[in-house]
Amino acid sequence: MYARSRLTSRQSKRFVERRKARKWVLAGLSAVIAVLAVWGVSRLARLPSLAISSVSVFGADPDLQGQIQTAALGALKGDYLGLFPKDDTVIYPRSAVASAVKAASPRIDSVSVQRIGTQSLSVTVTEKSPAAVVCASLPDFSGTAESDCYFADADGIIYGTAPAFSGDAYDTYFEPGLNEPSGPGSAVGMRATSTPEFTALQSLFQTLKDAGFDIAGVLMKDGGQYEIYVRNGGASASADTGGSGLTVIYMDDDSPFSDQASNLISFWDKMKGDAAANGKPLQLEYVDVRYGANVFYRQGAAQ
Repeated sequence: MYARSRLTSRQSKRFVERRKARKWVLAGLSAVIAVLAVWGVSRLARLPSLAISSVSVFGADPDLQGQIQTAALGALKGDYLGLFPKDDTVIYPRSAVASAVKAASPRIDSVSVQRIGTQSLSVTVTEKSPAAVVCASLPDFSGTAESDCYFADADGIIYGTAPAFSGDAYDTYFEPGLNEPSGPGSAVGMRATSTPEFTALQSLFQTLKDAGFDIAGVLMKDGGQYEIYVRNGGASASADTGGSGLTVIYMDDDSPFSDQASNLISFWDKMKGDAAANGKPLQLEYVDVRYGANVFYRQGAAQ
């Protein structure tokens, strides 16, 4: 009875040991196979016929195409974990390429990346459309085309220089000192102001235009102060507008733009109605709506 138990015990231990040994052998073989597989795939991924070597650019102006190609190819340099090249046609980092291209220029709004064959990429970009023009100077309404101006997108980011032009093709803001201290052209890539402030100003601009105001521009001053230059009724030449005959609307950011705009529109409509009833044009040098329902103003010389 005891002898049989000792034999069974010895057999069981040998069986367990052999099974453990087989497991270690299998684990070792699996590791070797895995290493060989990774090595083989790595060697395959490095074949010149599977490497992306060229980038075709669509949708960008010619002066941007070189920057975009350089940025895209730069994102393909290097390896994953030192094993797999990033320029491999199967595992190339599409999102990294798109991010690098977008960062290449503030003019780029969106990027699409597609593979063409096994050795080329197609990069299609959409350039930004101007939401406004920001000029790094004081307003000049003498009739001379504005200069030292920039295009800004809907977030208030300055992304390119604007040609000298006259007229009201875009909402226009004046921000003296925008170029300082680096000089003309240095504002590209900067923010004209914070996105919330710029968005609020754009909304105010649109509200006043919808109400019939002919806005020549907005001067952005320090301390949240603004001067809005309006052509409606500003027939008298004043010192505030350089003798241009514009009406100056004074606003600030101490109260919501919507409240100040509402007070302005109500006041303006009443003054326009009174002027029409007297058979006269509306002529105002300035209107100040920074003090709630109390609107201060000065009539033009012809009133």
